[in-house]
Amino acid sequence: MTSTTPTRTKRNWRRSNRRQRLTAGTSANWRSEMILDTNFLIALDTGMPSAVRTAREIERQGRPRRVPEIVVYELWVAVGKGTETAQNRQKYERLLDGLPTVGFTSAVMKRAGELEGEAQAADPNASGVGAADAIVAATALELDEPVVTDDERDFVNRMQEHLGYTDLRVELY
Repeated sequence: MTSTTPTRTKRNWRRSNRRQRLTAGTSANWRSEMILDTNFLIALDTGMPSAVRTAREIERQGRPRRVPEIVVYELWVAVGKGTETAQNRQKYERLLDGLPTVGFTSAVMKRAGELEGEAQAADPNASGVGAADAIVAATALELDEPVVTDDERDFVNRMQEHLGYTDLRVELY
């Protein structure tokens, strides 16, 4: 199946379409909103062709998209770590402009904590999937919306397949 996401240029959604695979546990609810992961937004900002194609397709389909607040946090960590802080801040502001954010709710945080705990318990190194990915996944689960990401290892292999979160819908770009 093919699906894509609206892309923004560095000022707006980037232009391009990208083929996305729907993974196990995904359903073809093409009108649902999309949860955008940090990896997707960074790939979009850098002009990665697959992310740009995906973004264009999402936009073409008129699918609304949302950004979890933890994703905003992760982007701003990159702003703080970078050497071009003002420039990075401006480009991420433009990238996020007009995209609604999804805040932390008690239900999302409880689900994220449980998911991360299960991931740590199932991992011999107790590394889990990380708080940010757990929060993004929990947001998608609570809102019953797919996540757009390229993080197949954590979202598909670990959460869907290994931990059994088959209701987590993931669209890979």
